[in-house]
Amino acid sequence: MFEFAILAWKIDYSFTSNPGRFARGPYEEYQHLEVITRLVRPVRHAGKTVTVVLLGKRGTDAILNAPERSADTAPHVGTLTMRGEHRQYLGALPATAVWGLVAALGADKVRAITMNGTALSRGSASIHWISFTDALEPDEDPA
Repeated sequence: MFEFAILAWKIDYSFTSNPGRFARGPYEEYQHLEVITRLVRPVRHAGKTVTVVLLGKRGTDAILNAPERSADTAPHVGTLTMRGEHRQYLGALPATAVWGLVAALGADKVRAITMNGTALSRGSASIHWISFTDALEPDEDPA
């Protein structure tokens, strides 16, 4: 399990018409939520700054709304990479969840992120579960 305290965040959003030949429709959008965190657990890596990058995906919304229509199995929700000074989580969330998360971050209602997945191996871990909470567990909060 990986636990992070949130230090700062920012959101980037763009929307375009006629996005190009590789587009799947007449419009494209891009959601990019970047959260700067301090790793709390595992203790071996505690104190390191990790950038959490969350991309909003409309396709995930559709799968959540009609799971029986999807034959796909998701291998993971993102990847945590920790190699030297390169420390980043890159993952996707349903597009609608990003805006709820932005509102909660703006109201200072989300202060911690917890992830669960495989153990770090060669500086990388596959993350299968991510959660956003108002605080770390009291006995785990180093502040």
